Amino acid sequence: MHAIGNQFYGQVPAVETVCAGNLLLESFGMRLKASQIRFCALFAVVTMLPSSVLAAAFWNLDQGVSSFGRGGANLVMPGDPTAVYLNPAALAGLDGFQLVLGANMIKDFRTFQRVPVEGQGPQDPWDEVKNESDPIPSPNLFLSYNFAGLGLEGLTMGFGVWGPPRADMVFDPDGSQRYSLVKSLNVQAHYALALAYDTGWQKLRFGAAFMGVYMKIDQTLDLNSAVPCGNQMEDFDCDIETHLDASQPFIPSAIFGMSVELVKGLELALSYQMDFDVSADGVANLTPGDSFDGLVEFSGENINVALNL
Repeated sequence: MHAIGNQFYGQVPAVETVCAGNLLLESFGMRLKASQIRFCALFAVVTMLPSSVLAAAFWNLDQGVSSFGRGGANLVMPGDPTAVYLNPAALAGLDGFQLVLGANMIKDFRTFQRVPVEGQGPQDPWDEVKNESDPIPSPNLFLSYNFAGLGLEGLTMGFGVWGPPRADMVFDPDGSQRYSLVKSLNVQAHYALALAYDTGWQKLRFGAAFMGVYMKIDQTLDLNSAVPCGNQMEDFDCDIETHLDASQPFIPSAIFGMSVELVKGLELALSYQMDFDVSADGVANLTPGDSFDGLVEFSGENINVALNL
């Protein structure tokens, strides 16, 4: 995942773009020169043309009350050590030692309603299934320390441990969704050490957070083979319960940021988070249904789960 953002912070007076130039005064009013009229028309057409835009936010949800309070518009001046993950450069604006402890929690009310498809599995109406998992808090910790006491007022260090709020999913193992998902108990955690420096000119600040990511994949779903069941699709006795259990304790990544005060009361910030690749090793446990007795034998259990985030 690539994430890049920019924001302005402060009170900005309204600005209006006006097509203007040398005006010719006539007895009953004023008119623009023909060249200026053409320019205004061209400008209007260009600004109204459709265009493609690519944009993204940090893919994991916000951390800390300041980000939630500002609706995520918090890159320039978080005001607390959550700058470690938002924009490390903003750490340089913090004084002394600061600590933030918090937690996020999500209750996922996801439901699944399958529609029968002619010729594919049972045609009876399917019951709606709901996510039966309970919410689990996802804690976070951020801290920062400015080295002014050591004569290095412009240097600040930060540390953080956080993760996207867990959104576990647990569905009826016999439900119509079982070939997509039965259970998902994945865990992801980020940990980072950050440094930021204030140059002393126009609040020009630079920062970097060197981050590691822990990934745990714990998922269960069903596979199905109709052959042992007389080609009857989706017979429970021909299901193969598949449980994936894999992890990767350290995935390197980083976040880079900068900010500058353009004019008094108006600051610009940029933040970039590197993508990272998951290559988690683990095992797959397969449990065949009753109809497979004496027909199949599984050998080997090692797996590798590869993702790009």
